[in-house]
Amino acid sequence: MKKHILFIPLLLCSIFLNAQNITLDNSFGTSGFARLNETIVSSNGQSALQSDGKIIILGNKNDNIIISRLNTNGTLDTTFGVNGYCTISNFNYQDLYALSVIENNIFVFVPYEKALLKVSSNGTIDNSFGTNGIMFYSTSEPYCPRYVIDGNYLFVVKTDGVLDKINLLNGNIISSTPTNIANTKGIYRAPNNKLLLQSNQLSSGGNDMYDVNLTLLNYTGNIDNTFGTNGTIYLKTVNSNHFYDTLLNEGVVTDDSDNIFYASNTDPYDVFMLKKFSSNGVLDTTFATNGTYQDSGLVFMNYGEFTGLQFSSNKIYIYGSHFLSLPNFNNDINMVVRRLNSDGTNDTSFNSTGKYIYNTNSYEEILSNFHLISPTSFLASGYTFNVVDQAQVDENQFFIGKFDITESTLSVNNSENQNVFYIENPVQSKLNFITKQPVSSIEIYTTDGKLVKTITKNNSEINIIKGVYISKINFANGKTINKKLIKN
Repeated sequence: MKKHILFIPLLLCSIFLNAQNITLDNSFGTSGFARLNETIVSSNGQSALQSDGKIIILGNKNDNIIISRLNTNGTLDTTFGVNGYCTISNFNYQDLYALSVIENNIFVFVPYEKALLKVSSNGTIDNSFGTNGIMFYSTSEPYCPRYVIDGNYLFVVKTDGVLDKINLLNGNIISSTPTNIANTKGIYRAPNNKLLLQSNQLSSGGNDMYDVNLTLLNYTGNIDNTFGTNGTIYLKTVNSNHFYDTLLNEGVVTDDSDNIFYASNTDPYDVFMLKKFSSNGVLDTTFATNGTYQDSGLVFMNYGEFTGLQFSSNKIYIYGSHFLSLPNFNNDINMVVRRLNSDGTNDTSFNSTGKYIYNTNSYEEILSNFHLISPTSFLASGYTFNVVDQAQVDENQFFIGKFDITESTLSVNNSENQNVFYIENPVQSKLNFITKQPVSSIEIYTTDGKLVKTITKNNSEINIIKGVYISKINFANGKTINKKLIKN
């Protein structure tokens, strides 16, 4: 394959003030949005990205699982399945929880049906997997909806605390290990090839109050007693009436430094909370206020629902929905994204206030998924509905929008500078570039926004797998540019 040199002109200014505006990318879908109308109707609709940037959509209609695929420009990929859709019959929408894409094969985990489904990259059911593409598991206890995939293995826990390891290549259970922890709610990925198991244990205060805990396990299900207190850290206390709400509106993620973050609405919803722990389970009191960031109304206004969070370039993206008034909705539920700095302070360079709220003024927007494509672009998906009156709600409609994060610069004496930056593309084993402007670092991101490599020197080994990436070039003067990078 020929190598090409990318020419990137730089616009420099003598005085500038950095700020970032959020705008719809009108080249995506229709005026920035792709809507699947009534073909996919699901309050649990989900999205995931393939390695080539195409978008997998999971939804439901008439008790059937519906999987579709969009092109990177938001149009329906009619080469997928039948005219862009794959239908799997007889699964109720309330059972749709987990969507994963591995090497462009699609896996849907249905915990309460105790089932794992596999769809090939072309949108057809993989009949070599289980029975007609579905593996059902014989167990008296249902699986929890939070799970971990590592390579070709799926780790899931049952409500009685039994940890199963499943081979995704054939769907078979490799091992089944009791953890001896009751009232388990799910597992999350932990640093150093370990798992964090969430459970609700009766609080010492009684009165139907339960402590939400995280326990560190290795992949064989044994507790790591060096973590927290005898392997466990305390997160918060909830009323038993809010078990289900707690499960849906919370998340556990780790950053590149193996710190652990727990995010949740409080009981029931009036305050959003984000806690930071070290990799050994100690609360980091230097984060936000004594280790905890809080904001009323989810993050975002008077009332809301937290959906998830994501990390990139020492920034924390929190996403969900906010409600301006209750109980009368009246088109005032909107999707919202907030960005924090790594120390737990609001990043006010993001849309000036640290948060971005999108309102169509005609729909209620409930945000389910967020994908940071690059430092300058993200996808947000979920579902919309219209309130006809206080007692009737139109059917849900899946949506996905693409948003640009653009630099807003106030400048004096702007001028074109003839300095240029050249980068060798495609890249083999080393990244080579030519620049007349000093470069402090180059960050390499996957198309879903995960930082995989940072280099500071020319002709550096990059050691990443083949594929398409986004490179962020950071200049010594504070300027940045982003460009597609292809690794061969």
